[in-house]
Amino acid sequence: MSFFQKNTMPRSVIVGVIVSGAAILAITCLISIGMLVAPSIPYDYIAYIMLAADAVGIFIGAYIAAALSGSRGMVVGILCAFCTFLILLIAGFSVGDGNIGIMTLIRAAVLFIFGILGGIKGVNRREKVHIR
Repeated sequence: MSFFQKNTMPRSVIVGVIVSGAAILAITCLISIGMLVAPSIPYDYIAYIMLAADAVGIFIGAYIAAALSGSRGMVVGILCAFCTFLILLIAGFSVGDGNIGIMTLIRAAVLFIFGILGGIKGVNRREKVHIR
């Protein structure tokens, strides 16, 4: 019996991080298409729009991860948010100048809050998801 069969939490967190990454990518693509159609969006709002996209993406990922786990939704949501934040931080450092500013701290707080909310909502859903 392997580790992933005994404890479903690591597998559900990995699935949640993958789902949140795919959701953030899809939402970002939709936002990009919207910005091409309506190019009058001020440049200052782009960071807040991306923060909202990250929040929605992590909520979806934490919801799926907690639904797969079936218990400990808050812990699963925080772990999913933390891993996704690390991936976003590393990606930001690879293309940016490497400064951690106030927006990075706000992004971390928002991701953790939405990860917790998604985890709680995923555990409290009516029907449970079972992993075999």
